[in-house]
This record gives sequence, structure tokens and C-alpha cells, in this order.
Amino acid sequence: TERCRLAAMADKMRKVVRARGLALLLVAALLAARYYQQEILLRFQSATVEQTRKYFPYVLGIGLWFSMAYLANRVIGLLLWDPIGRRVPVPKLLRDVTAVVIYALALTGVVGVVFDQPVGPFWAASGAGAIVIGLALRNVILDIFIGLAVNFDRPFEIGHHVQIAGGPAGRVVELNWRTTRLLTSEGNLVVIPNGKL
Repeated sequence: TERCRLAAMADKMRKVVRARGLALLLVAALLAARYYQQEILLRFQSATVEQTRKYFPYVLGIGLWFSMAYLANRVIGLLLWDPIGRRVPVPKLLRDVTAVVIYALALTGVVGVVFDQPVGPFWAASGAGAIVIGLALRNVILDIFIGLAVNFDRPFEIGHHVQIAGGPAGRVVELNWRTTRLLTSEGNLVVIPNGKL
């Protein structure tokens, strides 16, 4: 059994490396290039060495931050979303929101570390913009969060017959992050925003 467990663990590690190999390779290559950037610049020895010397660290820094964000997103998918997805379906919206947060942090790292600019005004403007968007789309956002709760809690599933209080009754034919669709006994398809459920 110990041998089987070790073989299973080795097989899992091979799958991880194979599935995340590109992200790992990209991060490793950019880290190596950043470490050996002086030697790389000396090898160019052309008329554009000064321009290359000026912009090469920026290109490396941007590439490194975004490749680390890509790797972090892939690792979170492997360690968090895939195991949860084996038990209950994980909404794509939740994965996408996580990816947006990771890449926003990478963008913050690029602005703050690579370009050495203050990130406070960037986040303040983002917060103000988010408030305006949130107020404008509050009903849609409410539907999304209730849709996430419905997808996680599963009070009803596709195929169940439900009666909406003060509304239609029917068989659930679709559940998504924003709406629930019911097929009534008359054959009508009723689309109900999750906020109304």
C-alpha cells in the first residue's frame, strides 16, 4: 500500500508539472533573465544597447509579475477549485473573479515595484469607480451573489419542481449565476432573476 501511495503521489506530481509546466517554465525563465540581465545586455553589443539597457528591466519586471500572477492563478485552480469542483460545481464566475483579483494585484506590483509609482491613487480611483459601478448595477450584483449562494447551497436543482411564492410554478431547467429558468406546465419558459427568488 505504501508503494501504491508513493506511485499515486508521483503520478499526481507529474500531472501538476505537466499541467502547470508552462507557467513554471515562464516564471523560471524570467527569474533567470532578471538575475543575469547584465550578462544578457553585454551579449547584445549593438547600437541599441542603451535603449535595450533602459527598457529591458521594465520588460523583465512586467513579464515576471504577470507570469507569477498566471502561475498563482493556475496553482489556486489546482489546489482550491479542482478539489472543490469534485464535490460541488464551482461557478465560473467565482473562478473569474479570483483571476481578476490576482491580475489586479499583479498590475499593482508592476505600477509600484517596476515603475516605482505610488499605488494609493490607483486604488483610490479604482474604489471610487467600483462604488459608481456598484450603485449602477446593484440589482445585477444582487442577482449574481444570490446566484452564487444558490449554486453553493443547492436548495433546488435542475429537474426539481418548485413553486415561487406569489409567482409561477414549474420544473427548473437552468440555474446560472444571474437567473433561474422554469418550464411551466403550460410549456412556457419563465426566466426569474435570482434576486426575486
